[in-house]
Amino acid sequence: MGFRERVALTATIVLLWGSAAVAQITDLKEIVVIMQDDTGMASSVRRRAERDVSAVLLAAGVQVVWINCQKGSHDNDCGHVLGPSEFEIHIVPTGKTRSELVFGEAFLGENGSGKYADIFLQRIEGAEGASGVDLSRLLGAVCAHELGHLLLGSQAHSTAGIMQPIWKQDALVKIGMGLMLFTGQESRTMRERLGRARLVLSSIRVPNRSTVDGWF
Repeated sequence: MGFRERVALTATIVLLWGSAAVAQITDLKEIVVIMQDDTGMASSVRRRAERDVSAVLLAAGVQVVWINCQKGSHDNDCGHVLGPSEFEIHIVPTGKTRSELVFGEAFLGENGSGKYADIFLQRIEGAEGASGVDLSRLLGAVCAHELGHLLLGSQAHSTAGIMQPIWKQDALVKIGMGLMLFTGQESRTMRERLGRARLVLSSIRVPNRSTVDGWF
């Protein structure tokens, strides 16, 4: 049977620093993220991870509306063509990458745009014990990192913050505390790209476009 859960989360229910950071942002943007889970993970782990992702992105000026789907779901919200501000995270058991240390993969076109990312749950679970960081925290950080690739485009890796390509001990400590964020420049770039996507959509007449709980 298909399963669907739709929920909007804000950083204020998780970390106080999230609401403080957002208070300084005047051009708050909004995205819809479809979380497609093919692993059957505990819903409590997924929800905590989503809250962390929401907190990190809200601190960058981007609010997330979540649509949760499970394998086999045939709901329209889980299988429609994605719009300009919609993205999909696909959580799978593992992946086919050159290294087992790769926890996720974002799929970008030659122009740097992309809509989909895979997250490899078994690899994250394997890192949980070695890192000492809670599974939901690690999962949330990986999801936020891969969404960062989709929102920032090509060459998105950074020497600081959540877009670092390798997370050493100091980064893991910040992840465990919920303090691994996007840089100020990354935050501005994401909002600018989302703003341009909105402008393109507004210039195209699309009749009878369905909405997601009034968010679009």
